[in-house]
Amino acid sequence: MIRFESLKYPVAVRPDTTDEPTANAILGYGIYELCRDPYAPPAIKDFDPKFIIDGGANIGTASIFFANRYKFFVTPVSST
Repeated sequence: MIRFESLKYPVAVRPDTTDEPTANAILGYGIYELCRDPYAPPAIKDFDPKFIIDGGANIGTASIFFANRYKFFVTPVSST
């Protein structure tokens, strides 16, 4: 489990995998926070999506990021 100051609950990671560096990059270092990049073009700085589709599947840190950054977020669940 990893705790991040910006999150209410800890994030579970699997040992001996890339889970921890992935979670740290997305949730700790904020690599998805394009709006904070001083070199980002104005269109990115004003990014305010109506919806976000998270079609990827790694360990769920992108879903955690978007759910905490935007008002409403839903990620698809696999039936397998």
